[in-house]
Amino acid sequence: MDIPSIDNQSCAAVDRDPTSGFITDFRSGLINLCSVETRGVDFRADYGFDIAKSRVDLTINGTRFLGLEEVRDPSAPDEVVQVLGQFSNPKWIVNFTADYSIGDFTFGW
Repeated sequence: MDIPSIDNQSCAAVDRDPTSGFITDFRSGLINLCSVETRGVDFRADYGFDIAKSRVDLTINGTRFLGLEEVRDPSAPDEVVQVLGQFSNPKWIVNFTADYSIGDFTFGW
């Protein structure tokens, strides 16, 4: 874990040789590094219909995020960063699928 100060809580879990400074042992365990809190609404709609001897099925799946907050520094838990809408954190994620079936054959997009 990397934090902006030299008071890193993980340093106490590492033992070093007093002469060479090489790591001789370490203790692992669960450490809460940061936090992410998200709020949103998930939805799905399906619609299907027959055409002669075939079938069409349409599906839309999605999420509308209402909030996405991160705490990036475990030594400053009150410093919350709103990342919703930033690159790689969109407000909307939507997937659409269409399937066309005839007999045992299904073509999907």
